[in-house]
Amino acid sequence: LSKEAKQTIETLLGTIATGKQAKIKATPTGWLRVRSEPSLNGTEITRVDTGGMYQVLEEQTGWVKIKVSGTSEGWVSADYVELVE
Repeated sequence: LSKEAKQTIETLLGTIATGKQAKIKATPTGWLRVRSEPSLNGTEITRVDTGGMYQVLEEQTGWVKIKVSGTSEGWVSADYVELVE
């Protein structure tokens, strides 16, 4: 399988496994950084607005991986996310 195919399968399995949504909590800036990896050292790949709802793909201690758009995904700090079943 290609790298892209493996990522698609992992994304779909993660989506099925969690079935959760992430609501972005209020921040002082009005937005939250989305990072390439679950670490403050991860590159900022985009920003999301507070109050937005995003599909949860994966959870790690202190971090939540969300689907930002059709093919874009990244990690946000769990401190600023409310998980909704």
